[in-house]
Amino acid sequence: MLTELLYHLALTIIIPLVSLTGPNTAKHDAAKLHFWDIEKQQEFTITPDVMDYEMMMIMGDGPEAQLVKSPLTGKKTGVPMIRCPNCKKYFIPEAWKKGKIKHGIKKKCTHCGTDYDEYYRKKRDERRARRKARKKGKR
Repeated sequence: MLTELLYHLALTIIIPLVSLTGPNTAKHDAAKLHFWDIEKQQEFTITPDVMDYEMMMIMGDGPEAQLVKSPLTGKKTGVPMIRCPNCKKYFIPEAWKKGKIKHGIKKKCTHCGTDYDEYYRKKRDERRARRKARKKGKR
């Protein structure tokens, strides 16, 4: 479960960083990383160019390892927000808002209700089914 949480946090951080150098760079003003301050109960964004080494190294052991320093409090109270694959809005799981950064928490979009994990599970299953159908057709 720890690896699942770290995987989702890595996607939250790495994908915006990679998109800065991709072919769609002109479409983005500046990629912003979205975080939620669990103390102030407020969203904040950081651009990758102002991230310090500590913020980039949020992966580690224990729940506090995922926290980043918030400009709102000056303390490590920021957790990465998740971008909904359906409505494209950022959200934070309700348990994280309460400071309960645990593994296996349902990540349901607070805007449209999409279950983050279920969405990607379905996409994975669809890809596997297409791949299987292609292989079957080649025989």
